[in-house]
Amino acid sequence: MSTDNKNIQVTDEQLKEFAMKQMQEQETRKYDFPTEIVDLPSKGIVYRQGSELAKGTLEMKYMTAAEEDILTSPSLIKEGVVLDKLFKALIVSDISYHEMLLGDKNAIMVAARVLGYGKDYDFTVTCPNVESHTVIQ
Repeated sequence: MSTDNKNIQVTDEQLKEFAMKQMQEQETRKYDFPTEIVDLPSKGIVYRQGSELAKGTLEMKYMTAAEEDILTSPSLIKEGVVLDKLFKALIVSDISYHEMLLGDKNAIMVAARVLGYGKDYDFTVTCPNVESHTVIQ
């Protein structure tokens, strides 16, 4: 198919063939990074039939330095789009990101944290009424 401004006649069969070829290329695409399947809290039941999100899962890659750069970008933070950019970079599944429910996006945030930094989150709590510190795991 040409991308110039000429009027080109394309038959239904040619269009179908082109679409099928693109789908096959997308399905056989190989990734050079590890991924995980993440369960969505909605289980996909609220998404339209045929949507990739209707499966109730999506595939995410592990965070790399590139995603950490997104996460710490002052301009993206200032614009208020840092998490959207991060999630779009991490999600491998071909989804419509703007269709995702807030609860599913929250699950993606937790999964991104676990995949990027591990499941353990050590922290120290200081109580003004107690002299010692407690480390909770």
